Amino acid sequence: MTDATLTILLPALTTIAVSVVLPLCMAGLALLQWWLGARQKARDEAKTERDAEIAEQVKEVKVDLKTSTDKADAKTDAIAEVLNDVHTLTNSAMGLALTSNAALARWKANQTQDQGDEDAAIKAENALAEHQAKQRTVDTRRAIND
Repeated sequence: MTDATLTILLPALTTIAVSVVLPLCMAGLALLQWWLGARQKARDEAKTERDAEIAEQVKEVKVDLKTSTDKADAKTDAIAEVLNDVHTLTNSAMGLALTSNAALARWKANQTQDQGDEDAAIKAENALAEHQAKQRTVDTRRAIND
């Protein structure tokens, strides 16, 4: 190619490039921009759907957790009630045993007039008195809490 040919062809090629290739490139870019926008919109819609599904799952978990917590609370309350009853029965039985022991120890000490029996009777009466004092404290605390 000579310089004269290039001089003639260069303006024509520039004109073709500006009038044909540039609009095609612009159209391609516009198409690419539209396609990217459509993809983003689809992603946003999918995310919105996922977010809604997750929100629904969270609601279900909250309901399940509330139900489980309520059941656990009811079981705990029932256990606490049983433990309270067992404690009451145990203290009652202990009180009866200490009362019986103190009465028998006092009767024996009165019968024998032995110092060892008198010491045993005093210990048994002190154990009964200590138990009764502790029981009064528990009863007072329960009356305050109820």
